[in-house]
Amino acid sequence: MDNVLYDIFFRGGVMPGESIDIVKGNLAKLFKANSTQIDAMFSGKAIVIKKNLSKSAALQYQSAMEKAGAKVILREKPGDPKNSKPNPATSAAAKPVTSPPPAQAPTETIVASTPANSAVGDESWDLAPTGSDVLRESERTPFVPADIDTSAIKLTSAFAEPEIDNTPPPSPPNTDHISVAAVGSDILAEKPPEPPKPDIDLSGMEVAPL
Repeated sequence: MDNVLYDIFFRGGVMPGESIDIVKGNLAKLFKANSTQIDAMFSGKAIVIKKNLSKSAALQYQSAMEKAGAKVILREKPGDPKNSKPNPATSAAAKPVTSPPPAQAPTETIVASTPANSAVGDESWDLAPTGSDVLRESERTPFVPADIDTSAIKLTSAFAEPEIDNTPPPSPPNTDHISVAAVGSDILAEKPPEPPKPDIDLSGMEVAPL
């Protein structure tokens, strides 16, 4: 039996080809929420839509929101699945049912963020405060600053005049000891001896007439 629980988050994304204004209207009907609450969902920050859902219930919520044109994020809750007990309130929602259309999906009203001491079985929809972190402290990757020596790097304004190199050019090399040979002269001062011509007997060979 799958006892893993899931949280559903929303970052204001819409499904491909959907208009954000139409999606806002669909979500307003889906959640029975006013325009202020719906606009808060499209702030660009991740907000919690529902917590501690079984896999089947999370997929039903995801399907209902995607039918409304909203793109949601399902995140598996960390922990040992063997020690995790399903939420009694979500067990009923986990029963196989036909996915409802947007107007017939769960109609809980979006309210302020649920306090930390609220009951686990609370069925109200909630919004985390603006600026809340999605990742827990244990899920974050610790930041380790890199020790990079930048002392040799110099930044110059793009509008600064280029520096002129006033270093004097080097003096020309001395070529007094170099001479030019006459045209046709042999460059090699000492030639190796010519190889002997091969002694080939051609007396027994004949050339056929053309």
